[in-house]
This record gives sequence, structure tokens and C-alpha cells, in this order.
Amino acid sequence: PRVLGWSRVLIHETRGMRNSEDLENLVWEGSFEADGQLWHIKTLDSYNLIRRPTDHSPKRWDSHLSGGLIAWQEAVDSPTYQSALHGSSSPHLQKRQSIDSMSGSMSKTDFSGSIGSTDGCPTTRKVVYMGIAADCTYISKYGSPNAARLAILNNLNTVSALYERSFNITLAVVELKIQDMACPAQPAPDLPWNIGCPDSGPGGLTLDGRLSAFSHWRGQKGGSDGAGLWHLMTACPNGQEVGVAWLGTLCKVNADEQESTGLNELARRPSSGQVTSGTGVTSANPSEWQVMAHEIGHNFGAIHDCSSGCTKSDSCCPFSQSTCAPDNDYIMTATSSRPTSSFSPCSIGNVCSNLKAGGGGKMDTSCLSEPGAHRNISLNQCGNGIVDPGEDCDPGDTPSPCCQWGICKFTPQAVCDPTHSPCCAPTCQFSAYGTICRPVVDPVCDQAEMCTGKDAECPADTFVQNGLSCGASGAGLSCAAGKCTSRDQQCQAQDPKLGLKQACDPAASMDCRIACKDPNQPNQCVVLETKFVEGSPCGCGGFCSATGTCVGGDQAGCGDQWREVSHDSV
Repeated sequence: PRVLGWSRVLIHETRGMRNSEDLENLVWEGSFEADGQLWHIKTLDSYNLIRRPTDHSPKRWDSHLSGGLIAWQEAVDSPTYQSALHGSSSPHLQKRQSIDSMSGSMSKTDFSGSIGSTDGCPTTRKVVYMGIAADCTYISKYGSPNAARLAILNNLNTVSALYERSFNITLAVVELKIQDMACPAQPAPDLPWNIGCPDSGPGGLTLDGRLSAFSHWRGQKGGSDGAGLWHLMTACPNGQEVGVAWLGTLCKVNADEQESTGLNELARRPSSGQVTSGTGVTSANPSEWQVMAHEIGHNFGAIHDCSSGCTKSDSCCPFSQSTCAPDNDYIMTATSSRPTSSFSPCSIGNVCSNLKAGGGGKMDTSCLSEPGAHRNISLNQCGNGIVDPGEDCDPGDTPSPCCQWGICKFTPQAVCDPTHSPCCAPTCQFSAYGTICRPVVDPVCDQAEMCTGKDAECPADTFVQNGLSCGASGAGLSCAAGKCTSRDQQCQAQDPKLGLKQACDPAASMDCRIACKDPNQPNQCVVLETKFVEGSPCGCGGFCSATGTCVGGDQAGCGDQWREVSHDSV
């Protein structure tokens, strides 16, 4: 026997089943790969609602409630994906991947040294909880709120499998915001993204405008919902462009408008009011799950894979250290002409290096949660890699001797499953007391957590007091949430093209955004959207929290210094 590939399917009812033999009311939808060939399966009715004019138009099977099923192999030109760069270190907001200066959320643009490396990705299963919204155009495209909901959960089920295979991270929905089919003449003040397409009348939003409005809404909503990312489903593409997302904004729950602030002239220029947050948008199309995976990849910090005609100086992910363009298409390919169902080795190294603990603030990872941290919305699909209500375990696509396949219950005598539980031994029993379940990140600043012998979960993360001196004598390093670092070091870890060497005084920005001295004008600060790591000093005697806010200290005493720095930066 051999592994042919993978599959993620959703089996649901078209209407209530009369008895166990009433199989005509069951529908099988999803995607699978066998021997390198990628296939999609949908009901014919669903396919016809979202197919492009150039796609095949099969005949309906009238004797079937949903018109029958259609299976197709994606071997024709796929839609163009579009990534909107977080404009915090670019001279202006740039679309696509034509970047001369990388986003402030990232620390470098050359990932050739980390190709294929999973160093930095979690060693035990983590979850990023997401919120997903669907506007009126998307609901109208699918014909009903329930059909749209099924499509969304089916899409994310497949996307989650890809992220699980690639990064050991599953994606789960904590909130679904589904709108009515009828688009309003004017969007409600609290739903600025729920409006028709530009060609439907005044006030319609483009893909870019919808992303900005959605980001503004997400920022006002805040982070109390537990979602590390929010994604909007629409039916308003920009021509052939069917997706857009902000780069490197994982766990970003606030929103920032791209306008001059006086303190940030090098990093952020005035623009047309674009708003950034941890968001992305996907437009309805037959390959929705791939577009979602691509755009969420940008949120995770993945840049585009290099394409034919590229050079080593281009800001893209190369195939190898010696070869620029790959011989295949991958999820992060900007325009795909072949079936894509995996991340390239460069994209894997790109994302994992950004997630690496103590990585100098490359990526906010505060929303990478333990399984079960929040109650998720699903169709209770055994095999989706998430332990849903009523399940004991769910190893996803990886067989586990502790979990019964197909029913997601522990095997006889098993009390836990190591797939999700760091204090579960391969014997399916609790790990012995004293077993290290979370090793130290730094020998001085961090403390190892050990299993209790009575529970499958690892105790809460603990570390020494923030501000304790560490590292080489005279290096100016101190402990920050278990890491040995400094504000200067975190500035130096940003994009080398910025030339940042020294941090501004903690009182200069009054928050936890990375603020570094402008190498060309030392009396001015370059303020990036990336946050200093948790535990870094900020304000007047405060420390950055896990959510990126400055807490503690005497912030009121910073007023005079703040006014002075602000004046110098104009």
C-alpha cells in the first residue's frame, strides 16, 4: 500500500433525510489529490453559480435535487491573485509583489537561506482562530445564506488541511458574519464593507476598497473575539484579480490608516486613506479555497514565489539558492497556470522563519493558540484536525494509534492523543511527571515547563522578570517575556534596506510599535507597524503586553518628552 495523496470533503444533506437509505439527499463536496493530480468536486448547481464565463458549462441532471455532481481537474489558467503590501516601509502602498522595500511587518526579503526549513514552526499542533464574513454579493452568488455558509466551511476545511501539513497550524472559525442577499443602497455605518460591486451603482466597492473598509471594521471590533485573522468573502473581483490581503499582519487586531503622522515619514507616506489590519478578501470563483490559502499566506508573511524570467535580485521567493524560478506552480505563485495544492519549500521557510520564537519581532504570534482555547464553528467534521465538540481527538490527515479513525474517539485504554496534547506520551497515556513539554527559549530569561503527570496539557508559559540583564556584558540586553533582546536589536532585525541600527527612546512613541532612529536624520523616528516583542520596555517605565499595548509605568510623566520628540520629527 502507498499514500496516493490527500482529500478534504464535506458530506451534507440537501434536505432532511427520510431514512438511512435516502442517499439521494446526501451531497459530497470538496477537493482531493491523487498521484499529483488535483481535483475539485461540487454540486452542479453550486458550480454554475460561481463558474467563470470561460469555464465548462455541463448539463444539469434534472433527476437529482442539486443537479448532480461535477468533478474537474484544474489545468487551465487560474485567476490572478493580488497581495496588497502593508505600506509601513514602502514609499507608497504597492499592489502585487513588486516591492523595493519590504513591509514593516517583515524583517527581510531574502529567504533563500531558509528554503525548506521548518525551524520556527510549532513542534506541536497550534490553532489560529479566524473570523469570516460574507457580504451581500457573496450570499447572492450562492443563492442563500445556508449555501454560502456551507461553502465557507468547506473552503476553510481544505485550507486548514494545507496549513496543518505545511506549518503544523490548523485554522478554525470562531465567528461567522453572514449578511442578507439583498445589497443595501448605502452600507450601514457598522458594516461599511457590505455593499454592492462598483458596477451595481454609486457607492459600490472595489476589491481594494472592500479590504480597506473591512480592515477599518475589524479594527473597531477589537480582539475580544479571539480571532487572529478576519477574512471577507465577496463576489466583486477586480477583473481577473480575485483576492487581496495585507502582508505580515497575523494577530493584528487593531487598524491603522495610511496617513502621515509626523513621526513616521520614512516608514509610512500619505495615501488615499487605505486602512490595514489582519485581514484579507477572496472573491467567489471555482478555486476559492486556493485563493483563500494564498491570501491567508500573505497574512502569515509569505511573499510571492518567483516566476519565469526572474532574477536573484527580485523580491520574491526563489526555488533554490541557485535557481530563481520553480519548475512548478505553488500556492504563493502570483498567477497560476497549473494545479496548485502545496506551498513551495521557499514559502515554508519564509513563514516558519517569521514565526520563529525570539525572531526579533518578525511576526506577532500571540494568536497561535492551543487546540480548544476557543469554541469553534464547524460542521463537526471528524478528520479536520480540530477537536470539535463531542470528539475526544482528531489527528487530521495523520494516522494516530491513540485515536480511532472516522469517529474521533480515543482507542481502548487511551486517555489522550499526542497530536494535540504536549503532555501525552506515544503510549497514549499522560507523560511522566517532570517531562519537559515546553523547552526554554533562552537559558537566562526563560523557564522550562514540565508535565504534571496528571494532565495531557502543558502548564502555562512562565519566564523570569522582564528587564533582568542578560547576554554579553555591555551588550545592553535584557529579558523580555523569556527572550534576551533589546529595542536596538529589534530595530537591527528589520529589513536591512532600512539601515536601522538604534531604537528611539521608549517614550518617543508612547506605544509598542517599533520606533528606530532614522539613519539619515537621527533626530527623527521611523515608526513601523511591527510591535516590539512582549516584555520590551515602552513609555515611561512600562512594558509591552502580549497584545502590543504599553502597560505599567508612569505614562503621564512622558508628556514633555513626547511633545519634544514629536516636534523634532515634523
